[in-house]
Amino acid sequence: MRDAEAVAYRLLHETGLLRPATKLLGSPALWRASGLLESAALFATGGSAGSIGEYVESMEKRWAPFDRWFTDAPRALDFGTGLGGNLLGLRGRLGTGLGIDLNPFYITRARRLAERYGARQLRFEAYDGVHLPFEGPYDVILCTGTFERLRKPAVAAYVRRLALALAPNGRFLAYFLTAGARAQGFGRLLGQESYVFWAEEELAELLRSSGLELEERIPRFPTSGDLLVMRRRSAGVRPGTDAVAVRGAPA
Repeated sequence: MRDAEAVAYRLLHETGLLRPATKLLGSPALWRASGLLESAALFATGGSAGSIGEYVESMEKRWAPFDRWFTDAPRALDFGTGLGGNLLGLRGRLGTGLGIDLNPFYITRARRLAERYGARQLRFEAYDGVHLPFEGPYDVILCTGTFERLRKPAVAAYVRRLALALAPNGRFLAYFLTAGARAQGFGRLLGQESYVFWAEEELAELLRSSGLELEERIPRFPTSGDLLVMRRRSAGVRPGTDAVAVRGAPA
C-alpha cells in the first residue's frame, strides 16, 4: 500500500470518517472531477502529492531499468493513460505514442504536459468507454493503472481488443492485482471490495483466451501488484472482438 494511502487510512479510521470517505473517494464523479485540479489529479493517478516535475521524473525512473522493451523507437499505446506519465517518462525512447483515457480532464492535462516537455510525438485522446480510438499495430502496449478497478468481464474484453492491436513481435505490459496484493493490504483506503484481485488460474485463462502468452513477470511494479509482460502466441488463437461498455471507471 502506498505511503500516502496508509496515512490517510489511519487518520480516517481514527476519526470515524472512514466509511463515508470510502464511499465518496470511490465515486466515479469524484474521480472525474479530480482532473480539474493539478494536485488532485496527481494524487488520484500517482498516489502522492508533489509537483509535475517530480511526477514526470518519477516516471522516467520507473521505466529506466527496462530499456529492452523500448528499442528501435517503438510505436506505443498507453491504455488508461491518466496524465500521460508512462508516455512522458518514455518520450525519449518512443517513435510515437498514443495515450487514451475515459477522463477528458486528464487528457487535457496530458496534452499540456506533452507540449510543455516538447514531446511532439505523443498524442492523447479521450474516449467513451465503447469506441476505442486506435487501430495498430503497436510495438508496445502499456496498461498500468486501469484494470484494478474494472470488473473481470470488462477487463477480458479490453485485453482481447488490445491484443488485436499488438504487432507480431510486440509486447503488452499490463498491471494486475493478485491475491498477494490483497494479503499485503492493498486498497484499504477505498476498501478492498473496490478493487479487483486476480487468481493465478484466472490470469492464465485470460491470456489463453486472448491469444497471449506470458514472457516475463515483474512483481510489485509499479505498486503491490504484478506487471505481466505478454506477447502474442506464435501459433496464435485470434482474440475475440467483444464489445466493451465501461463508463465512469477510474483509470
